[in-house]
Amino acid sequence: AVKLKPGYLDAHELLGEAYYRDNDILSARTQWEYVLQVDPNRKQLKERYDKACREEVVESSFNKTVSQSRHFNLTYPKEVTYQIRSYVLSVLERAYLEIGRKLGGVFPSGPIQVILYDTQQFGAVVQMGQSVGGVYDGKIRIPVMNEKGEGLSDEEIKRRIYHEYVHVVVFELLKDKVPWWVNEGLAETFSKEFSSREKTMLEQFINSKGLIPYNNLEKISIKDMFASETKMSQAYLQSHATINMLWSKYGQGRFLNFIQALKRSENVEDALRNVYHLDYAGLSKGVLQSIQR
Repeated sequence: AVKLKPGYLDAHELLGEAYYRDNDILSARTQWEYVLQVDPNRKQLKERYDKACREEVVESSFNKTVSQSRHFNLTYPKEVTYQIRSYVLSVLERAYLEIGRKLGGVFPSGPIQVILYDTQQFGAVVQMGQSVGGVYDGKIRIPVMNEKGEGLSDEEIKRRIYHEYVHVVVFELLKDKVPWWVNEGLAETFSKEFSSREKTMLEQFINSKGLIPYNNLEKISIKDMFASETKMSQAYLQSHATINMLWSKYGQGRFLNFIQALKRSENVEDALRNVYHLDYAGLSKGVLQSIQR
């Protein structure tokens, strides 16, 4: 498309995205610079371009002879040890199989790009605050070392990998049609237990402010995430409790039907109603009952 229509901006933007996903940031920037020179009003692309520039600065010293497994390419700073890299690749391959099977046999074609950081490098790239344990933006980005240069525990690295890999599969299934509470609730449910501590914290939030309306949890922006740490904490806990309840009470088959209903429907509550015979009020009631047991 680019060769046939060299002035076609959407094609150049998409080509840049393809280079970006292949971890060729320089080529991606070249395409996006051209688009922004012609049409500087593409705000989302400008944000992507600025982020790519930050990545290029931080990751310029990373090992470009990447470690590889069957489905993943790993890029990392020299401080990340072979032991950590080997463990990360083995966990990624386990996640590829386990989560793919749970979500109906979805196995994205690879290689999937994964970039490891220390905490400071990760913060410089994503600019989302220290509470964020990983990001999927077309690439999986995970800090595996703390600010002292020490590797995180195997358990914590595994949790972060499983959480972000769920986002990879969900994007494969639903692209941008996935509600935030489904996306994050599923990532939480498949990466860790809904613990008694989390249950107590959610009960305290509910006793103080009630459940967050699910309409408000369908779309959450980066700005929303940092407006109130307390609200975001409740949003994650509530989403985790909700997906945990749907999955454990109604089973895998019903949930996969829900995913398909979300694909077809423009309204999340309609999809919920069609599969679970619940509206948002009924869902709220079910979640409250599940955490009060």
